[in-house]
Amino acid sequence: MLFKITLLQTWYGLSDCEVEDQIRDRISFSHFVGISLDESDTKYLDQVLDKLDFPAGAWVMADKGYKSKYNDKIVSSKRLKNRVMHKANRENPHTDMERRINKTISKIRYRVERTFGSMVSWFGAGVARYVGIEKMHTQHLIQAIALNLYRAPGIVMSICQK
Repeated sequence: MLFKITLLQTWYGLSDCEVEDQIRDRISFSHFVGISLDESDTKYLDQVLDKLDFPAGAWVMADKGYKSKYNDKIVSSKRLKNRVMHKANRENPHTDMERRINKTISKIRYRVERTFGSMVSWFGAGVARYVGIEKMHTQHLIQAIALNLYRAPGIVMSICQK
């Protein structure tokens, strides 16, 4: 671990205090040195929903990673419609109804997911580089701006051709 920390200091020109701060602040640094932070975003659905002003009855759509009893309670307590995909495992395979529900949800969610897929493949967006919701929100905003700038020439050309 100390060797890896020394490499980070050398690569980025950091002092002892600076590298310590960066390891605490940046998930990529903590993973590199072998420190696990267990920062799954599926645990923060309640905080995301608190920041958004959804009208009662609005749909909350998410992939299977968000399916948990805790998240289900959060969604229902906010009087929102739960459209989180169903999870299956060996002990509890999908019923036909759950399979149909997941397929219906997927037909809507793919429009958003393909955007994230593009961000992952073009900008490495699948890696959380910072710790904390505010910092990750900023990272996502910058990546969304970069995606729109990257796509802008093609969009303008397609409009001009019409």
